[in-house]
Amino acid sequence: MRSTKHLTQKLNLHFHLDINIITIDDVLYVIDCGKVKVKNFHPQMNLPSLEIQWVSKANAKQRRGRAGRVQAGHCFHLYTAFHYMSAPDYLPPEMLRTRLEELCLQIKLLKLGKILPFISKAMEHPSVAAISHAIESLVKLSALDAEENLLPLGYHLARLPMEPHTGKMILFGAMFCCLDPILTVAASLSFKDAFTIPLGKEEAANKVKTKLAGSSRSDHIMLINAFKGWEKSKKKGCARTYCWQHFLSENTLQLLHDMKKQLAHLLYDIGFLASPDVKHQSSNKNSENLGLIKAVLCAGFYPNVAQIVEVANDYRLLYNIKMMVKDRSLVMPHPKSVNSRKTYFDSVWMVYHSIPLKKII
Repeated sequence: MRSTKHLTQKLNLHFHLDINIITIDDVLYVIDCGKVKVKNFHPQMNLPSLEIQWVSKANAKQRRGRAGRVQAGHCFHLYTAFHYMSAPDYLPPEMLRTRLEELCLQIKLLKLGKILPFISKAMEHPSVAAISHAIESLVKLSALDAEENLLPLGYHLARLPMEPHTGKMILFGAMFCCLDPILTVAASLSFKDAFTIPLGKEEAANKVKTKLAGSSRSDHIMLINAFKGWEKSKKKGCARTYCWQHFLSENTLQLLHDMKKQLAHLLYDIGFLASPDVKHQSSNKNSENLGLIKAVLCAGFYPNVAQIVEVANDYRLLYNIKMMVKDRSLVMPHPKSVNSRKTYFDSVWMVYHSIPLKKII
């Protein structure tokens, strides 16, 4: 990063400054808010979550080291010394707080034996329940059999750098010739949401999303249509205007575009495509068939299926509509979903990628 001119003040905002490998030479002051976003996975509920937690001592030390990397500087920690002393030395290893299905598939692909004994050799290994849950999930996905033998689907999923359910979805997308839209959804879910909504513009953004979704009532179809619109506007030379009007990040869309190309090449390399071109006609004969696209999404995300139910006499809710998932717990659409304010649906069934948990500290 370039230094600014003399007598110019520069402000850099980072949420993960402690893990940022970029050295900013002229930073003299660091203000540490003491919080960090951490990905967690709850095997009992089969729920991934992105939670805001307090930093560990190691995080605080790394942030302090960013102040005055090449000259004298100061760091201000916005929490008490008592809180710092009571903080853990390190955050739990990633293996203890993420899904294990990808790791399990790699173990089987490399023929390293039974999954549980192998993972248990780690210095800080996940619980037996978490490992067993991952194995059970892969068996239900038809990636492993009951004896933990790698099935054909599991072999191909192990060669894809993504969560197995998303991998299954893109394999189905290739086989059913609706590659382009399915890769859009897969890239968006694997990377990040392309929407950037300024403070105070939430209502306007919700209207744009609803318009993009059309009659589909689907967040996934909305993503597909948003990406299609960007591609068309890019050809016309008005991509920046399109992104501004639809609250989209052009940089994120370009990264998603590149990810789609990489995934298409992977599918071509393992023999699922006749051409590595995302737009190739043979791979997209059914890319306008919304019914088939929804079926492929369901096949990939299953068993993440929810049933819409009516909860009577619940005065706390704006609408008396909730969804019941497989463990019979009740959930509601995320506020950013195009279905968050709907009261009527063509079907009582919905498919979902994940159920985020909110944690306030």
